[in-house]
Amino acid sequence: MATSTTPFEAEEYAVRLYAPSDFEDVRSLYEAVFDKTRSREWFEWRYDTPYVDDPQVIVAERAGTVVGAEPFITFRVETGAGTELAVQPADAMVHPDHRRQGLLTRMTEFALDYYAARAPAFVFNFPNQQAVDAYRKLGWREVPAVTTEFRVQNPGRFLPTGHSSVGRAVESGARTVSSALYAPFEYRGDREGITVDRHDEVPGATLAALYERDVPTGLHARRDAGFFEWRLGNPNWSATTYVASRDGDPVAAIVAVTEGTNGCTFTKVMEALPMGGASVEGELGRLLAEVCHDHGESDVIKMAHGTVPRSVSRSLGFLRGDRPPLRWATSASTMVVRPLDADGEEWTVGGRELTDWEDWEITYSEQDTAY
Repeated sequence: MATSTTPFEAEEYAVRLYAPSDFEDVRSLYEAVFDKTRSREWFEWRYDTPYVDDPQVIVAERAGTVVGAEPFITFRVETGAGTELAVQPADAMVHPDHRRQGLLTRMTEFALDYYAARAPAFVFNFPNQQAVDAYRKLGWREVPAVTTEFRVQNPGRFLPTGHSSVGRAVESGARTVSSALYAPFEYRGDREGITVDRHDEVPGATLAALYERDVPTGLHARRDAGFFEWRLGNPNWSATTYVASRDGDPVAAIVAVTEGTNGCTFTKVMEALPMGGASVEGELGRLLAEVCHDHGESDVIKMAHGTVPRSVSRSLGFLRGDRPPLRWATSASTMVVRPLDADGEEWTVGGRELTDWEDWEITYSEQDTAY
């Protein structure tokens, strides 16, 4: 879509809080910017979290029409010394005809003033590389050690072969080669006495009980049944929860979701419980092996590094994105943070340093991954 060269005066725009009557404008804006159609159900799932009464969105309007929007997702974050609310900007958008007017900066500044007078203690998010500099200028700092692990099952999908018969043949051949390469990878740890159940619905109470068995001390979203049912309840996902039991007692779980993005099918391991998983390595190995078996047709299976013990993911062929050979083929994720106190100087929360990756313990559930 062509970008307008018409200069608009700054005073022609008003920046304010979202109102329910803005829904259709924001949905149309989302489609214009991201070329995706979203339902009201998706919108409410995405932005109307269990910790707020209404969707948290800052909008910019001109002549009564919304031309920019910056939604925020609210989390309840465990600090090791209690919990604090935190917000995460997600899906910031400006209509192509109204870019280069400073609207994203104005909306962000409005949001910082708005939240500084309210409950959230800090903001964290995972911007693309083009947006990092803009956030730095507004006081964000980087937490540079966010790493993803990948099991690339169909490398042909990422070759520039198009949809021709030759392209399909190359993709088929690449998948065959990939399947042969992964054949030796099998988790060979303890499987005795483990039974695995699959659930199409999110068993929030079961997942919450497993989380409570070993709550991490680092910064992360506090899990309870409501959190799991919300965060894993995207209406556009196909989600499966794998629960490992011994003698009928659930001892570990993995939640995998599948979605299509730009012609590729991705399966993401959103959660592995208990978090960290050192005490249930055998059970998580069995569950991750089941995920790989069930999602053999996915082009990629991926997860945040640390979701399961590295010995488990390595045994099943997962490679770190920050190391060769994927280092040159994937984009690194960058996490940025900013305190929301009036002076912007409280860079510790519950004794944890916001800018120190070692003080965080997060999975994809905290990350604004593609939806």
